[in-house]
Amino acid sequence: MFRVFPMRKKIKNSIFENTFLFNLALPLAHLYYFFLLKKYLPAKWFLKSKFSQVMGHAPNFDSPITINEKLNWLKLNSTSTKDGRFADKYRVRSFIKELWGEEYLIPLLYETKNAADIQPKNLPDIPFIIKTNHDSSGGIIVMDKTDPTISWTMIRNTLRWNMAFNYYWNGREVQYKEVKPHIVVEQLLFNENGDIPEDYKLHYFNGKLAIVQVDTGRMKDHKRNLYDSQWNPIECSWEYPVGDWESRPELFENMRMLGETIAKDFSYIRVDFYNIGDKLYFGEITFHAGGGLGRFYPASFDAKFGEMLVLPIQKKVS
Repeated sequence: MFRVFPMRKKIKNSIFENTFLFNLALPLAHLYYFFLLKKYLPAKWFLKSKFSQVMGHAPNFDSPITINEKLNWLKLNSTSTKDGRFADKYRVRSFIKELWGEEYLIPLLYETKNAADIQPKNLPDIPFIIKTNHDSSGGIIVMDKTDPTISWTMIRNTLRWNMAFNYYWNGREVQYKEVKPHIVVEQLLFNENGDIPEDYKLHYFNGKLAIVQVDTGRMKDHKRNLYDSQWNPIECSWEYPVGDWESRPELFENMRMLGETIAKDFSYIRVDFYNIGDKLYFGEITFHAGGGLGRFYPASFDAKFGEMLVLPIQKKVS
């Protein structure tokens, strides 16, 4: 949930490996993050402070111009994104099943509300990923549950840690506020080369596809490419370096049309997919990509993408 700097990593690992120390540290962490996340501040003040710190300049949330400013404006003003079901990685499965069909869901292997249940005896004999449903953590990948180097104590304490914090406070994204923590274990997907598959993230502005983001090598050498709605490369980087340009997937139009069935009700939404052979799988739904704190190079693309998104206040003016 929170970034751990290399200097602190060994200390963190030692605590998470020892349940006694972990139980002592958790209540202290709550106090620490109360002040770190400034829970006493109104959302707008907190977001302005965090934006300035991360982006290096003060934001304009009253008349937003850049895509990052507009995503933060939506955090503060949109009522359509309050439904926690879309941000809940467990409950959203029922929504997708009803809307598109169960065949688009990554197979669910296990689910529980108790981290103590995450034990080898309860888990399958195939590769899987363990996630909490209420935050943006990437999940814990287990290739072989019998691997003796796996620390199940650390895995359980990591899950306990994630479940102990309300992700709303990290970025004031209201859709997370009422999500009840849950643990899901899903089958790990692989592409044709036996690697973790490309992550196709479709950004919809005002109900129409605007940007396609493709993330590769997320577990070792993260690259991110951007394409327009016609799969033409966009020559910029967004948080991560650009990788090799890919050809347009055969199921791209299927992704676009499926995403539009959700996007029509929102000013902005991102719908994620995995494309394995001739099959699509739903990834997740996001209302504020990168928390509205994604840095571009060249920086001018922040405003260029911002021009493409028309907010409700701008519709009224025009």
